[in-house]
Amino acid sequence: MRLLIPALLFAALGAADLPAQIFPLQATVELPTATGTDADHATIAINAEGDIFVCWQTARPDLSGMDSIKQVEGVFIPRQDMQGWIMPTINDVIVLGDPSLGVLGPSETCRKPDVVAVGNNFIVTWPRNVPGGGAGQIEVAHVQRLGGGSYSLDVPAAGRGYVVDANVLSGDAGMMPDLVALSRDNDLAGVAYVHEVSNTGGPNAKREYDIR
Repeated sequence: MRLLIPALLFAALGAADLPAQIFPLQATVELPTATGTDADHATIAINAEGDIFVCWQTARPDLSGMDSIKQVEGVFIPRQDMQGWIMPTINDVIVLGDPSLGVLGPSETCRKPDVVAVGNNFIVTWPRNVPGGGAGQIEVAHVQRLGGGSYSLDVPAAGRGYVVDANVLSGDAGMMPDLVALSRDNDLAGVAYVHEVSNTGGPNAKREYDIR
């Protein structure tokens, strides 16, 4: 997956710590994942200081025997100087949406994240829902830049975010939220997502959705 600043690819790395490495503009690097499984749907934002936050989904076949259950992960990549960023290790990967918590039920999934920069900080969102068009909710996390290459993660508990909307039907569209910054000074963002309002079922089903 090639991105402009910088180009980023996924790879599963070992658990051992690696010495800090700096990668430059236009470099192609491999990001670690917490699960060591397939990663997809990467989204990226760059804050006012040039730090990067990337989030994505990975498969959790250990929870279902298949790859239909997803987990949302992310990583904060601080800018070292005008020419480079600090390469993250597997210990830097954050599990944002953990489906093993069973917030909505034993077969829930967390997927399709989005991230936006608000000033020096970041806001991340993702859906948590029961696969197959079941009940769901939109969650959000706040990532605050502290300086010196560090950050703080503002969430109500590990592996889950603050609930934006607790009553969403994902339907076939899968919610897939999209963030927009509303104020960089107050770390304020808006999120748009899909809610299924009707589904006639059957091979020629007609579906209607609200955009909330």
